[in-house]
Parts: sequence; C-alpha cells; structure tokens
Amino acid sequence: MQPSDVEAAAAMLIEARVSQSPLDELPEQLRPRSVSEALAIEDKVASVSGWPMLGWKVGCTSVASQELLGTDSPFAGRIYSISESGAPLPSDSITGTVYIEGEFAFTFDKTLAPGGSPFSTDQILEAIGDLQLAIEIVGGRFREFVGMPAPSIIADAGSNDHLVVAKPSASWKTAELPTQKATMAIDGKIATSGSGLDVLGNPVNSLVWLANHLADRDLAIEAGHVVTTGTATKVTVLPVGSTAVADFGVLGSVSTSLTG
Repeated sequence: MQPSDVEAAAAMLIEARVSQSPLDELPEQLRPRSVSEALAIEDKVASVSGWPMLGWKVGCTSVASQELLGTDSPFAGRIYSISESGAPLPSDSITGTVYIEGEFAFTFDKTLAPGGSPFSTDQILEAIGDLQLAIEIVGGRFREFVGMPAPSIIADAGSNDHLVVAKPSASWKTAELPTQKATMAIDGKIATSGSGLDVLGNPVNSLVWLANHLADRDLAIEAGHVVTTGTATKVTVLPVGSTAVADFGVLGSVSTSLTG
C-alpha cells in the first residue's frame, strides 16, 4: 500500500467510529492485504486520531475464535474506551452488531519497554498489577465483522469497540487461571462458556505474546495500561435491552447492559 492509501483507510475508520456509521468493507484500493499493511493502518489511526490510548486487546487466542475469523495466530489492537462493571452501554455508541466476550484482563504497574525484550513469563508477572475481569465489546467499524478478512479486522483495532472491567483483584494465582471456568449469561441464561485454558493455554501466555509482539513494533505496554487477553467464553451477541454477566467463579464477575 502507498502511504496515501494507509492515511485514507485510517481516515475512514476514524470517521466510522466518530459518526457511528458502519462500513461494509474498506474500498478495494484501501484494503490491507497483509498483517504489516493492517498494522500500518492501525498505527496511523492511533497517531492521527489523538484518542487516549488506555490499553491493548489480544484477539484470536482460542481455536474457536481463530476458526471464526479465519486466522491461525493472535493479533493485537488498541483500546480507547473503558467503563466500569454495571454501567449501562448505549447501543448508539457501538458501530455495528454488538458482540461480547468474557475475558481475563490485567492492569500493569510497570512499563515493558521494547529494549527489554524478549520478555519472559517472570518479567510479565513482575510488571502486572491486578487482575480485572472484563467483557470486551467487539464488532468494530464494520457492519458485520464475522467473515471479514483478518487484515481488515487487525487494521480496525482488532474490532475492539469498548471494554467493561470489574474492580481490580489481587487474589489470583497464575497456576489456577487455566482451570478457571468462565460463563457468559444473557438475561440470566448461560449463552457461552469456556475457561482460562482457551486463552493460549493460560491468559498469562497472551500477555507474553503481546509484550514481545509490541516490542517487535517498537511499542510498549505502558504502566497503567489495561490488557485484555482474549475470549474465555466464546463470542455471543448482546441484544438491545439485555444484560450480560460474565462469571469467573471464585474470581468474581463483570456485567453490562445494552440500552436502546
């Protein structure tokens, strides 16, 4: 892609987010054909928009999500919008169909600068502050992100719309995360379920992947960032007027409702 194409694609994604007007797809000439082109667009959105960067998402960390989106590896995207558990989510703040996922998220107390890579699991654990259970709102700027080519999804902040987080919890152990069950209930009825094992075998593995992926791009996980590690419940739709609760057993739960 030419630099002008990257700029034009970024401008379309910014406008779609600001106006809440979903795109069917990017125009043929502006469509990324590779991960590197997709990342160039995502980086351009970050630099041009001026939106506060609150953290990172890691997507496609489970077999189910990789099959859904037609890719065989994780990807990362910036998070620009976060709210607390229980807060209502206006439907007109989301561009396309409202999909949700229950996830293990973490706040970072220390910055992982690119010069420190490759990062080990021990280094990641030393940098983590607290666990924050989360519901990620996914769908992005496209009318329907399921079936969209992976590079287009990556260019669009990994289809992240918003992150809902519970109060931080320091009472967790790394070894227990893979076996921790997670369920997503819509209006009291369980819709999807999974466990920490679905997140690259352990949600901490997702953090290790992200830190080294960002270092390769000369980027960092900054102190204060929230990182959500990928779905532990599989994806489901949240209808307008409904309430979602992601339950992580002894670790707690996180909820949101979609208002009309």
